[in-house]
Amino acid sequence: MKIPPDIQEFLKALVFGALVIIGALAVSQVRATEYDLAVTTAVMMVGPPALMDDGTYGQFSCSGTVIAPETVLTAKHCLEAAWRVRTADGVWHTVYGGKIDQVQDAAVIYVRGVACPCAPIGGELKVGDEVRAVGFPGGQWLDSAGFVLEILRFTNGVAAGEVLVGHSAFTFFGASGGGLWAVQDGRLVLVGVHSRIVFAGMRILSFAVPVTELRR
Repeated sequence: MKIPPDIQEFLKALVFGALVIIGALAVSQVRATEYDLAVTTAVMMVGPPALMDDGTYGQFSCSGTVIAPETVLTAKHCLEAAWRVRTADGVWHTVYGGKIDQVQDAAVIYVRGVACPCAPIGGELKVGDEVRAVGFPGGQWLDSAGFVLEILRFTNGVAAGEVLVGHSAFTFFGASGGGLWAVQDGRLVLVGVHSRIVFAGMRILSFAVPVTELRR
């Protein structure tokens, strides 16, 4: 039986909403109790108006993290959404440049007028570490806790050299480029940048690029 397109969209929205609520309710030790850098350094990015697959005009969106004055870390595949950036205070800023990592799915963009607070950069991750993923899927705030499930190192093929951290924190389309956080040495630090999701049956698997692998 073919499901009408409007019903398909309704079901997608229903499932997405339920997953966001589940992720938001997850118990986590990496939720800051005081000054929350995971929130104040998170940004939403949008691209210029473009023709979408359905024939309408819209804007691609992604997420990112402020890591230095006028500098935002995001995913390399998000550069098409690197036109304007909204910071935590609700102000929109203009992108004026950037550079990509030649191996990993990561990039930095330069954004006029963006100031600290800036995310402190963390160290190595290991399987079992608790992590926290933040971002703006569909333009809505997402904050989800989980654990590192695996660390993948690709040695051949088109992905040769790539390193990805698979984790159980929920993410979705539009969260790409958002921050992955963990508590290391007693403080909340940025440990990854969200790269992609993979659908495995009823599960959504999330993968991030560890910051320790980025070429500076």
